[in-house]
Amino acid sequence: MRHIPLPELLNVFLRPELTVEHIEEPGDMPVPHALAIKARRN
Repeated sequence: MRHIPLPELLNVFLRPELTVEHIEEPGDMPVPHALAIKARRN
């Protein structure tokens, strides 16, 4: 496991060649331990 700052992670998905389709934090914990992002290449 590796810690990646949230802005660094999200900026990857803001590139013009990707379209974010869905974002989810699985589980019901107050502090999420995972983040799922579904993206598609344009």
